[in-house]
Amino acid sequence: MNTESAAGDVGHAQRASITVGDVTVTVCEATVRAGTRRSRLRSEAFQEQDADRRALLLEYADLVPVTLNVEGAQWPLTVEQFADLSETLALKWEKAVYALNPHWYAPASDDEKKGVTATPSTES
Repeated sequence: MNTESAAGDVGHAQRASITVGDVTVTVCEATVRAGTRRSRLRSEAFQEQDADRRALLLEYADLVPVTLNVEGAQWPLTVEQFADLSETLALKWEKAVYALNPHWYAPASDDEKKGVTATPSTES
């Protein structure tokens, strides 16, 4: 199945494809839309109490928003379908995403781990 993502119009953004077995995944450099979606998904993930599920949701949040195309597998993927993918595929997918979006590859801050998000100051 071949379905476009919600990454938005990526225009001339850099892209990369990885293939594992019969599955090919194409990812791109993040757009503002993709970054916003990633932030929302990560915020939701930090609300999860189960550590294993939280880790899964965080990985999903980093990969799915910049995925343009998947061939040879169900797409779009639910979190549960994502969890059943080959780990080899997920690791290569992750590597491609972080190569194009190195600013996404950073340890979570203590506030982010607690689910605290920054709010803009209203003072002038």
